[in-house]
Amino acid sequence: MLRLLSCCCFWLLFQFPILALEVHILDWGIEGYTSRSHVARALVAIGNAGTENRQFQLMFRLHPAEPNVPVRTVLQRVLVGPGQKHLSEAPLPVSRYINFDFLEVEVRHPDGAVLGRATRTLEPIGPSQNDIPIGLYCQQDGVCRELQTQITFSGSIEQQGDKAKYLRFLRIRYPPRQWWGYFPLDYVLLAQPLDAGCYLNSFYGRENGTPEDAHGSSEVLL
Repeated sequence: MLRLLSCCCFWLLFQFPILALEVHILDWGIEGYTSRSHVARALVAIGNAGTENRQFQLMFRLHPAEPNVPVRTVLQRVLVGPGQKHLSEAPLPVSRYINFDFLEVEVRHPDGAVLGRATRTLEPIGPSQNDIPIGLYCQQDGVCRELQTQITFSGSIEQQGDKAKYLRFLRIRYPPRQWWGYFPLDYVLLAQPLDAGCYLNSFYGRENGTPEDAHGSSEVLL
């Protein structure tokens, strides 16, 4: 019996090498900011330390802080090459009137077995209906700080007071590759070129897109 159990454990480890898989939640919204959005971006990094291509299912779950509110669930399918790290963006439906406790991401084998899990605690939605969120994309933190200082302290004393009250600066460390990822922002300031695949017209595309358009190939399970 002991020998049989050992063989079964060896077979399971061979089929599902847990140590060869890494999953991390890199961003939620824009640096955790989702105010006024109908769709929020969950950015996840999946690392495959194995020697073969691996196909996974990503199960994104948004857990509400309030009773009688269903969990928001989105399913994606991804293929990650050997020794590679894959970045996956998922649009999750949110509301400015609902607080969520945490975001959960499960990585599953195509047969449903859970191979990895990551969670991120989410901040409650604050009284920010009058905020003017500005995204800053800079190579260095000092450049972003200088931009913020120049914007905040320009103009008259009254204008400076208004800007200090309403402007909210967000450092964009992971530029969205899809237009819906820019939903939380009113403006984007670039102090360095965007990487290939991260197009500025994605920001402008949000004006013509709808929350329903954002889901694309993702499967929303509500």
